Amino acid sequence: MGEEDSYEQGKQMIFLAFVIPIIFIVIVLVSLIFNGLAVKSFDVHDIQQSLMFNRVLYSPDCFALSEEGAVTAGMIDIKKFDSDRLGKCLDVKEKNIGIKATLEYGNAKKEAIVNELMTNRDFLCGKKSNICNEKDYYVLIKDGGKIMGGYLNILIIELK
Repeated sequence: MGEEDSYEQGKQMIFLAFVIPIIFIVIVLVSLIFNGLAVKSFDVHDIQQSLMFNRVLYSPDCFALSEEGAVTAGMIDIKKFDSDRLGKCLDVKEKNIGIKATLEYGNAKKEAIVNELMTNRDFLCGKKSNICNEKDYYVLIKDGGKIMGGYLNILIIELK
């Protein structure tokens, strides 16, 4: 082994002293990036609340008018509009979800409330610990034999 071989070997050792840490840093960075992308939490609260809105409006178990087995979409049966029916329909009694449905038609106003302690927290909407969703719908209301127009406001408040 000559001087040239020792010089070449020393040069390769210095080169490896720089390359090995760079390779290690690249591997760590790539694993952190992929780990950050792979671990995602999905927020399903919006989807769940959207399904609740639809269920209130279109399910015969909730407020939707059903005659002879056919459900009339967008039409509310006033006889069905009460808090007990809303609670059974959505089954949220044991959860941290409050629902308040307000129906206004003609000169009348009716409310159906589930988990009243939660719906009284509407002042906390917009805070990070609560998820609030409120929608207004124009609906037709069947009261006995009369059909009239009205507005249905649904407020859902949920603790994260």
